[in-house]
Amino acid sequence: MKAIIRHYSLFFFLAATPFLMQASCSKNNDDVVVTPPPPPTLPAADQYITATLNSATTVFKTPTDSLSFSKTSSSTSLNAGTQPATSYIGINFSGSQTIGNFPIDIFSLSINGRDYLQGATALTATVTTYGAIGAYIIGSYSGMVRSSSSSSSAFTEVKGDFRFKVK
Repeated sequence: MKAIIRHYSLFFFLAATPFLMQASCSKNNDDVVVTPPPPPTLPAADQYITATLNSATTVFKTPTDSLSFSKTSSSTSLNAGTQPATSYIGINFSGSQTIGNFPIDIFSLSINGRDYLQGATALTATVTTYGAIGAYIIGSYSGMVRSSSSSSSAFTEVKGDFRFKVK
């Protein structure tokens, strides 16, 4: 008799499970809270540009490194070099001084003496703030580069953030 009661108990438990699950689980995800990963930690410096390549990030920042900003009516140049001169980065993109996405015309990166160049597909600069003189140009860039030491080397992703004072 105990075996029959045990089987009926298991039967009722299994039969009721979908109803219990429906009461405790929503069919939509309205009540599910997904926490995005924290944003990358940016330098506390007044001006900086970062370069992340192969999971390693190089930071160029003031006052320890040399940073320069220049613009014409149709292009913007961001350049930085470490002191002592072991690494540098140079980005030049065309377009008016406004926010948006811009193809990078010239990109050069050297980290500890190893040079990287963009391929046939231009990297992209995303400008989120382009202030007046005395304010800042803020944004990011990304794309694919390869080592200049070999034309057959594989492409790898490079990305970074920048904040330069507009002069």
